[in-house]
Amino acid sequence: MLALHADRLVARYGPVTVVRDATVRLEDRSLAAIVGPNGAGKSTFVKVIAGVLKPAGGRVYLGDEELTGLPAHRIARRGLAYVPQNANVFPSLTVVENLEMGGFTRKEGLRPRISEVLDIFPDLARATKKRAGTLSGGQQNMLAMARALMLDPRVVLLDEPTAGLSPAYTQVVWDQVQRVTKTGTAVLVVEQNVDLALANASYVYVFVAGTNHAEGPSADVAALDLAAIFLGRAGAREH
Repeated sequence: MLALHADRLVARYGPVTVVRDATVRLEDRSLAAIVGPNGAGKSTFVKVIAGVLKPAGGRVYLGDEELTGLPAHRIARRGLAYVPQNANVFPSLTVVENLEMGGFTRKEGLRPRISEVLDIFPDLARATKKRAGTLSGGQQNMLAMARALMLDPRVVLLDEPTAGLSPAYTQVVWDQVQRVTKTGTAVLVVEQNVDLALANASYVYVFVAGTNHAEGPSADVAALDLAAIFLGRAGAREH
């Protein structure tokens, strides 16, 4: 069943069109990635889906419900969580306090949900009393993901969760993303590291100049000449 459908989105910063007619579909319990060169509009695209930026065109659906143009807090309460690349935790709060903030609108079951989320992230379960600002970059990104799960979202959007991490820790973060999908949540990841995206996501979208250039199962996308596509060379074609 389709969890997320962002259809022909358009986004602008002032007079500059950054995203033009870009489309992504995400099935329930699936893991998809968006890759592309710097400036391809990947992060802007997910910000529009999440309600951080207003769309200049297109439609966003979570299941059968249209979310287009709703403010970010209302989108989050409907079951779509967004984890930005930067400033994604409360550094002065402990791990548990961060999770409590993520679940502050829950009417019941806060403590059991914290326990469930910590079961997904063993590193965090061993650091519940540590302040988020003292965690490593990878642990902070995992905490941001964990906090996003506190409201039982149907879809999570992750904007470059491995940016700035050591090579040894990037796969650890992706392993945690895989664990999230196994709980039933669909995940869409913006990933600058193409090799990681191809190795971990089941379906990959390639954005160039703010729009879809190619898409398909990761093995099919891996067979493309992505270097030529990213550089905009003539003759680099999608499947």
